[in-house]
Amino acid sequence: FGHGAQFLPGQAMINPSAFALVGMGAFLAATTHAPIMAIIMIFELTLDYQIMLPLMLACVVAYYVSSGIEKRSIYAAPLRRKGAGDYRRQLAELHVRDIMKENPLAVSANARFEEIGQQFIAARVNYLYVTEKDRFLGAISLHDIKSYLNSPELAGLVIAGDIMHERFPSVPPEASLTEAMECFVEHDGERLPVVTPRRQLLGSISKTDVILGLAGSNRSLATTQTTDVQ
Repeated sequence: FGHGAQFLPGQAMINPSAFALVGMGAFLAATTHAPIMAIIMIFELTLDYQIMLPLMLACVVAYYVSSGIEKRSIYAAPLRRKGAGDYRRQLAELHVRDIMKENPLAVSANARFEEIGQQFIAARVNYLYVTEKDRFLGAISLHDIKSYLNSPELAGLVIAGDIMHERFPSVPPEASLTEAMECFVEHDGERLPVVTPRRQLLGSISKTDVILGLAGSNRSLATTQTTDVQ
């Protein structure tokens, strides 16, 4: 094609090799779905600024045409044959309810300060959940009860409902692990309560559980990719 273009009127100075380079870049962009990478690689091979404009045009057009025909790149095909997509689907299907711990530590809204302190000592947690007939009302922070330790007269009058945080963050049981991790980003604690839309406390989930769940799925995907390369 490059040699034929030389016979066109006014195109005698065309370099046929430029067509080959532009075509190679377009083919690379189409098969890998990475037009920027293709442009950079061809430019590094030639260091010729004159082919940059046609190279960019060809790579972008080739990318959009190939994307319209096949959504996945050439690298995705072998991974799909090995079942890599199944692991992604498993990760999407893994929910908070699948890894949560049931029967979290909780006290009633009428619990006295002495009972609250004993629960904190026995469980060694930073937050204690407050419920009323399994309905989640809020949580008490270990930091909140410290101010009452030096005031026994006040501690004797305090109940859980007085010092709990009503707007305490929670995670719905149907949430994915990715959504759960987003909740932990805004919360400095290690655990979050699992609460239904009707405010029923089902259990608790820890940041460690979520990370291990995500890491387990990623390891499965990485194993699949390694096997495919071998």
